[in-house]
Amino acid sequence: MFNNLLQKQFTHLNRYREIIQILIKYNFISLIRHLKLDKHLSYREKLKLKKIKKKNKYGYWERYRLILQDLGPTFVKLGQILSNRHDVLPPELITEFTKLQQDVQPLPFTNIKNTIETELQKPLHKIFRHIDKKPLASASIAQVHKAALLNGRRVAVKIQRPDIKDRINTDLEITLNFAVLLEKYIPRTRNFRPVQIVKELKERIFEEINFINELNNMQRFKNNFEDNTDVYVPAVYKKYSTRKILTMEFISGIKVTDLKNKTRQNKNRCRLYAEKGANSILRQIFDHGFFHADPHPGNIFIMDNNKICFLDFGMMGSLRPLYRRYLKQILFGLSEKNTSLVTKALLKIAITKGPAPDRHQLEEAVFNLIDKFADLPLSEIQITSILRKLFDIIITFNLVFPTSLTWMLKSLITIEGVGQKIYPQFQMMKIIKPYLKKIWLQNINFKNLLKKIYISGSEYEQLVSEFPGAFSDILNNLRSGNTKIIFQHQGLDHFSNRLDRITYRLVFGLVLAAILISSAIMVMADAAPHWRGIPLLGVAGFVISGIMGFGLLINIILKKLGKK
Repeated sequence: MFNNLLQKQFTHLNRYREIIQILIKYNFISLIRHLKLDKHLSYREKLKLKKIKKKNKYGYWERYRLILQDLGPTFVKLGQILSNRHDVLPPELITEFTKLQQDVQPLPFTNIKNTIETELQKPLHKIFRHIDKKPLASASIAQVHKAALLNGRRVAVKIQRPDIKDRINTDLEITLNFAVLLEKYIPRTRNFRPVQIVKELKERIFEEINFINELNNMQRFKNNFEDNTDVYVPAVYKKYSTRKILTMEFISGIKVTDLKNKTRQNKNRCRLYAEKGANSILRQIFDHGFFHADPHPGNIFIMDNNKICFLDFGMMGSLRPLYRRYLKQILFGLSEKNTSLVTKALLKIAITKGPAPDRHQLEEAVFNLIDKFADLPLSEIQITSILRKLFDIIITFNLVFPTSLTWMLKSLITIEGVGQKIYPQFQMMKIIKPYLKKIWLQNINFKNLLKKIYISGSEYEQLVSEFPGAFSDILNNLRSGNTKIIFQHQGLDHFSNRLDRITYRLVFGLVLAAILISSAIMVMADAAPHWRGIPLLGVAGFVISGIMGFGLLINIILKKLGKK
């Protein structure tokens, strides 16, 4: 155990020195001193550090990207994840981080062969009829080889690089230490929550390097698009997959990046594919709540049957129904230029880092944003530009979006960029607006209304059924002397009147809910008597509850107007 600890410390020390040398290479010497990283250097190295006066031939923001590239897979992945964080990083840095690539020198095939045979516990010739020694793609975490199963089916095999997990673990521990130092010695970085970001990174990376998670993601994604004729998801082979190996159907088609050149004479096809891709992302986000978090051009293929095929399901996002609802309100409010709707949704969905923002100031900032494109035709409005300005507002008012939402917004921004690459006239907002309207119409149909009435009725039923028991507990506590009530008279008459009104409305609401539920049950049960096949009692109940509800609404409005 002591030897393992010593080995770990030695590995960390060597890695710290590598990191410091790369920081020196790109002239981040002041950062080394601020974070007191020079303590990891020898006396001679410290003297050299003091003498360095190096001019950099690279741009300021470009240097950050180059540092991450030189540091290797963990830091490249950190940059790729941070490229989603429009809410905490400046746009110049986001632009640089989106350029990060993971193409690396492929491993010798002998290493790949050993990993496959160890993981699947069979010699290679008993698994594949054939496997290409030259990889289709080689990244820092894994590389992909084309192969054929014994039954002749063509597959793509994704194999994890040996010992990559240990390297990532070391880098993540060091990165977390860096984040702690940043928050400790550079107070202004605390607003960006670097420690929290690194913890999220750790969770993301370890999910991604377990290929069973990717396999499950693919199966879930495939089930979601089972009835869709525009999207294709490759089949996966569980029998030939483990935590370090993923075997899936081989997809032959056109990379979306090559589409424009191959269909130069057919702009309609380019427009069609751009719209298909955008609609598929909107469906993933708003219908499924489970979406591809990295739909960059290299991960989208156009197949021979004109279907769109997404690849690389390691980075996926999930959205709670509540977040989806508020997100619809934000996007719908932007498309309809409704300042109040956007502001309300922002305050509901965002996390406040400090004191609550001033509602009127926030609404003013949102109004100014919307006012800038209010007179523009829909074809000239870019969702990317609007969302980036919205992120600026969020940062200004010390708000933070939940991580799942930042991934989702990155997907929207990325897919708009992909659409414009293959069809320059493509506008995401022209797709979003009718899509959201369609969702709203679907949600107000009779079946959905009945479902919502049933859910509300169930909640009221639970409240009514629990009330006697709760009331009995209160009485028992009063009898036993366990409850103490401290009462101070301040405007009791006004309070009493207000309590009466609240009680009246609560009872009225319970009665209204009971009538609605009873009517819904009668309609669904087709209870007699009937008139022209319509259950009269059920319809009568709906009419009565409608009149009662309308009366209550008028009463509330009149009270509000009376106060003004």
